[in-house]
Amino acid sequence: MITVQRRWFVPTEKIEDFGHRWTSEIMPDLVRQPGFIRAEVYESAVRGHWVTLITWEDEQSRSEAAEHFAELYKEFERYERFSPEILMLVSRSKE
Repeated sequence: MITVQRRWFVPTEKIEDFGHRWTSEIMPDLVRQPGFIRAEVYESAVRGHWVTLITWEDEQSRSEAAEHFAELYKEFERYERFSPEILMLVSRSKE
């Protein structure tokens, strides 16, 4: 599994639009992508920052989704803080 973590700064006046686009447009499209496992959005303790975590089955599904969402990413790129962090699962415990 591969998880991509991104940190975003969304100005207060844009947060409602950002949230609406995420729930009505982005999330439904993510769910339809091959290899999609899960997506989560967190409000950070750092004021105005949000963190997204999107998990894929493998590198191929992550890469194909990156191509699919390239135009949308360009639109939101101005809100991104730092480079995306790509986390590869190496160990996990059973619940």
